[in-house]
Amino acid sequence: MKKILIALLFLLTYGCVSSNVTERNEYYAITPYDFTEYTAKDFVFTPEMYDGDYESRGMIEIKYMPRFVEISGNASPEMLQDYQESYVVQDPIENKYWRITRPKPDEIIRMAYEQAQEMDADAVVNFSLGADVTENGNIRVQTLTLTGFAIKRN
Repeated sequence: MKKILIALLFLLTYGCVSSNVTERNEYYAITPYDFTEYTAKDFVFTPEMYDGDYESRGMIEIKYMPRFVEISGNASPEMLQDYQESYVVQDPIENKYWRITRPKPDEIIRMAYEQAQEMDADAVVNFSLGADVTENGNIRVQTLTLTGFAIKRN
């Protein structure tokens, strides 16, 4: 009898508790980096180190911080839509809306290629391109950082 009473008390206590279960759909972010254009120019981007003979040219680091513009006045629903090239976030403290430019990995890779060319390099090894989230005032924005070692292959 005592066990039944404890079980009943347990069910009444925990069976009536509401749970706030939130369901989120799966999300896949696929970001291909196409180096075909540079390979056709006999230029190499690789996350690996080069095994052959080479001359060091220097390090390359490019950091991308997106542009963002305040949406002023009474924002219409159209103004708050996300687009391929930008998206909107709300400043939780000041209750303002900001349009933020989406990162462009292809543009950053092009900049690294141009910088390597200026260094008389024909490869960027130990190549890395990573995304991060940075706070800028009261909002969080996605930033990109590209790093690599510029070399001239012999």
